This record gives sequence, structure tokens and C-alpha cells, in this order.
Amino acid sequence: MTAYQTISDKPALDIADRIPYLVRTFVALVGEWRRRSETRRALLAFGERDLRDIRLSRCDAENEASKPFWRE
Repeated sequence: MTAYQTISDKPALDIADRIPYLVRTFVALVGEWRRRSETRRALLAFGERDLRDIRLSRCDAENEASKPFWRE
């Protein structure tokens, strides 16, 4: 077996073939991080009544907002 073959005898992907996938994956990840950051910032702006409507306390909102953007 050569370095370019897998067990199933299909050619393995070159790094050049993987780049579009890697770029799409990275862009999606950055988008998710941004969405989390914006959502957590907006949560802090909620009033007490808004928080009660979504069944969260101020403490819950502050705990969620204090998480780093990369943590779910």
C-alpha cells in the first residue's frame, strides 16, 4: 500500500483537496462563536420581566454571559 492509498484502495485526499472543507468548517465555527457572543451579550440586556418570561434568573443570565464564546 502506498502513502496515497487507503485500505479500500481509494486514493486519499490531498491537503489541497481538503482546504475548501477546512475553510467552510472554520467559517462555520467562527460564525457559531459570534452568535454565542452576541446572544450572551443580549441576555445581559434583558429586564427582570423578560428573564422571568424565559424562566431565567438574573444570576442565570450572568452565569451564561460570563462563559467564553468558545464554550457551549
